[in-house]
Amino acid sequence: MAFRHSAWLIFWSILWSHIHYAVAELDPIVVKGSYFFYRTNGTQFHVRGISYKDGLTQTASKSPVDTLANGAACKRDIPFLLQLRVNVVRVSNIDVSKDHKECLDAFADAGIYIMAEMRSPTQWMEPKPEWTRWDVPLFQQYISVAEQLSNFTNVLGFVLGDTGDRAENSPGLPFFKAAIRDIREHVKQKNMREVPIGWVLGSPFLALKTTEQLDYMTCEEPRVNFLAVGLREVDDNGCTRDLRINETTSIYKNTPVPAFLYDHGCVNRNATGDLRKFGQISRLYSQDVASVLSGGILQTYFRKAEFDDSFGLVNVNNGIIEPVPGFEALSSAMATANPTPSNSAEYNPLVTFASCPTSAPNSKWKTGSKLPPKPHPRLCSCMMESLKCVAKESAMRSVGHSQYQTMVSSLCTNPLSDDCIGIQRDGGLGEYGAFSVCNMTESWSWLANRHTLRSGDQSCNLNNTVSLRPAPPAPGPECSFLLQQAGLNGEKAVTATFTGSSATGSPSNASGGSSGSGNSGGSSSSLSAGAKAGIAIGALGGVALILGAMLIVLRRRKNALKQKTPISEAPSSSDDPSALPPVYYRYDISEAHGSDPGVKGVRHGTQELHSSWGPHMMGDNTFVAELPAGGGSKNASVTRLSPAEIDGEGAMRSKYGEGVVGNATTGSELSPVQVSPSEENGDLTTTRKEEK
Repeated sequence: MAFRHSAWLIFWSILWSHIHYAVAELDPIVVKGSYFFYRTNGTQFHVRGISYKDGLTQTASKSPVDTLANGAACKRDIPFLLQLRVNVVRVSNIDVSKDHKECLDAFADAGIYIMAEMRSPTQWMEPKPEWTRWDVPLFQQYISVAEQLSNFTNVLGFVLGDTGDRAENSPGLPFFKAAIRDIREHVKQKNMREVPIGWVLGSPFLALKTTEQLDYMTCEEPRVNFLAVGLREVDDNGCTRDLRINETTSIYKNTPVPAFLYDHGCVNRNATGDLRKFGQISRLYSQDVASVLSGGILQTYFRKAEFDDSFGLVNVNNGIIEPVPGFEALSSAMATANPTPSNSAEYNPLVTFASCPTSAPNSKWKTGSKLPPKPHPRLCSCMMESLKCVAKESAMRSVGHSQYQTMVSSLCTNPLSDDCIGIQRDGGLGEYGAFSVCNMTESWSWLANRHTLRSGDQSCNLNNTVSLRPAPPAPGPECSFLLQQAGLNGEKAVTATFTGSSATGSPSNASGGSSGSGNSGGSSSSLSAGAKAGIAIGALGGVALILGAMLIVLRRRKNALKQKTPISEAPSSSDDPSALPPVYYRYDISEAHGSDPGVKGVRHGTQELHSSWGPHMMGDNTFVAELPAGGGSKNASVTRLSPAEIDGEGAMRSKYGEGVVGNATTGSELSPVQVSPSEENGDLTTTRKEEK
C-alpha cells in the first residue's frame, strides 16, 4: 500500500511540475438556475471540494491561519489535493494585509477553484441575532476581500457566514441581505468581476423544521447566488449518513439557486487505525442526487493534532505532509464521483422565487421588511468628533459580545428611547439607528455621551470604560451635513453623501486604509532624473490621448453634419443673453452593435444634453428631438430616434422616424431602455425597465 501511495504521489508531483510555471486563467464558473456551469463551454460544474483552512498544525500559534497567504505551502499541498481529485478548496480567515496571488495562481494552474469565506479572525457575521451586525469594520473586511480576489477567475464564490440552524436566529438574516447588497454595489462601482455570493444554511434536521430561511435568502433582491448546506451530523461509523443526503435532496429539489453540502465528511474515531471508507461519496455524486445538489465540500484537509477525533487527512510535521490512511480511501472514493453533467445550452430552468416569509404574532420567525443601512465610515468618525464622553479603546478591547450587550442593557431599558435609538439594530422589527453601523467602541461612546449629557460630567465613567475630554469644536461642513441627516437622536437614515470641497469620500470608497508606500511627503527635488523623465513621458502620453480623442470627436461631428436631418448647436449665452440657464439631461442605453441584426453584443453610454438644443445627434448616432425648455419634470421622457434601417443601409427612415430607443432623465436617476435585435425578424425592439 505504501508503494502504491508513493507511486501515485510521484505521478501527481511530476504532472504538477510540468504545469505550474504557466499561470492559467481558469474558465469562470457562472450560475444559471439551480446549477453551476463553466462559462465558456457550458458544461455543468459539480463541486468536489475540501476544506483547506485553519491548519493549526502548520504553526506554533493556536490562532487561525490564512492558508491562502502561504505560497510555498499551497504549492507543497497541490500534488496531494490533485491526488484527492478535488476541484475546489474552501479557505477562511483571509488577512487582507497579505498577498494571496501566489496561492491563487498556483491553484489556477492546477485547475482548482476557491470558495472563500469573507471573514477574518477578528471580523465575521455572528449567527446569534443579538450579536449580528453589519458595521463599518465588517464592511471594510468584506469589500477588501472582494477587491483582492474578485478578478482571479478561479474564485468560485464568496461565503458570507452561517446563521446556524435555529428559527430564533431569523432576526439576523436582514444583515446578511444588506451585506449582499453593499458588496455587489461596491463590486459594480469598482468594475470588478461579479463573483457569486452565498451563505451557509444550518443543518435542516435539528431545530429548524421549515424552509423559511431558505425562502428568505432566495426571495426578492438582494438574494444569494448559491446556498451551502451545513451537514455536520455523522453516523455510528463517523461518516455523513446517506439518509441525510437523501433528505437534503428532497428539501432542496426546487431551490432556485445552486445548493451543495458544506462540512460533510468522516471523522476518525479509531485510536489504533484509520478505518474511514467515505461511503457517502458514491451517494452524493449519484445521478439522482447530483441533479439537485451540486456536490459538496469535505471536512477537512489538515488534521488538528490536538483532537483525538479528527476529520483531517494529513499531518504536517516540520513542513512535511504525512497522509493518514483515510487519505487513500478518500482518493479512491472520489475517483467514482463523476455524475453525467448537463449543458447550459440545453438547460432551461423553470425558476420560481418564493415570496419572502412574514412574521406572525406567535411565530419564532421574526424578520422586518427593512434592511440595515449601508455602513458609512465618515459618519461614525464625525459622530465621535462631536462627543465629549468617549469610550476607552484599551477598555473596549477585552469586551466581548455578551458583555457588551449587558453594558448596553444597563443604560437602555427601552431600546427605542431618545438616548438609545441611535445605536438600535433590530432585524426582527426592521429598526436601525443611524449609528448602528458603527463599531462597538463608537456605539458605546454615543450611548455614554447621551448618559453624561443627562446625568452630568461626573457620570462619565461607567465602570472605567469611558472618560471625559474637552468639549469638541463645532463640526466642519461634511460632519454637519452627515450629522444633520442622522437627526438629533440618531433616529434618521443617512442616505446622501457630502459632495462639497471638504468631502473625504463616500462610504462606497472606504476600504479600511490606503495602499501607498508610506512616503506621503517630500519635495520635488527628491525625484530622480528617471522619475522626472517618466513624469514627462506620462504627461506627453496624456496630451496625445486627449488630442486623439478630440480628432475622433471632430470626425464624428463632421459625419453628423452630412446627415440629411439638421443638427442644432447649443446657443451661446453671449449670443443670446436671454437664453435659459443650462439644464442637462442624461440617458443610459444598451443597443445592438452594428447594422446586422445577427450581430450580438451591447453598447452602453451616457451623454448630457442642453435643454435648449433642438434635434441633436447623440454620440451613438441616434437622434433626439427637441428637449423640454427649462428642464421639464424630473423624469421627462425624451424620444430618441434610430438613424439606420435595420438592413444596414444607414439611412434615416424619417426625421421623426420609427423606433423610440431611449429615455432621458435629469440628475443621477436613470430610466434605461434596452434595445436588442429580435431573433425572429430583425426589427429594432425596445424593452422598458422599471424606473428607479
